[in-house]
Amino acid sequence: MSFIRFSGRLIAYLAYLFMGKRKRIAKANLDLVFQKRLTEKEKDYILKENLSKICIGFLWLIKCLYSTDICKKDIEIIGEENLEEAFAKKRGVVAVSAHIGNFPLMTTLLAKRGYPVAVIAKDPHNPILARLIQILKKKSGINFIDATDKHAPYLALRWLRQGGVLYLQLDQNAPKHKAMIDFFGYAVPTYKSPVVFSKKTGAPILPMFITSKSDHQTIHIEEPFRLEITGKKEKDIYNNLTSLMKILESYILKYPTQWWWWHRRFKEHIDYSKL
Repeated sequence: MSFIRFSGRLIAYLAYLFMGKRKRIAKANLDLVFQKRLTEKEKDYILKENLSKICIGFLWLIKCLYSTDICKKDIEIIGEENLEEAFAKKRGVVAVSAHIGNFPLMTTLLAKRGYPVAVIAKDPHNPILARLIQILKKKSGINFIDATDKHAPYLALRWLRQGGVLYLQLDQNAPKHKAMIDFFGYAVPTYKSPVVFSKKTGAPILPMFITSKSDHQTIHIEEPFRLEITGKKEKDIYNNLTSLMKILESYILKYPTQWWWWHRRFKEHIDYSKL
């Protein structure tokens, strides 16, 4: 076992003992999604393994930021030709993803490979994560668009029109006035931006995710998502977001230990305040 894997697992083991409410939130999410299809032991394994992968992933990311070679090793890209072809059209690329695997490493690698990548994000409350974001901003070459900035949509559209890659996570919690989209059988508020940005700029939508096995990372870049256009704006947004969400679900079900179960994604269906 590599030093990074050993260290990450040790940090995760110690953290899991003291996670308290965050652990109960993750467990409630698993219960909602899988019901009785998984045993309590299986759910516990998913959470422990997920936390280990998160901790190991952060260590790999830090090493990648300070090494010129690490991003070239033990990382496989499946479907990069899809990104190359979409990028060559010079209309920008809407990269749709989720909190699966070491996604900061994926965006960092793409930036290091010469793709102009922008991420819409806001600084996390956790001081450790906030510090990591600051390091990412300085070392990765990624352009960060502040999600709290009222001009964020304009900046994102300008980035696409300049031919850049805009990275969006579809499993983010959106305000309730956004589209309500089915996610594992439960309607959740979802940002419309992937579909809206694509329609306004002509930028193709590429679903992309990163998964890990031991020290090996795999980036999966899907073929361009075909927008369904009927001319009815809200219907088109709903139908296309629903289809995109199904792609997210398929990856989460295939790699259940690699999705971040720890955030409050099902606020309309779970009273997290009582956990």
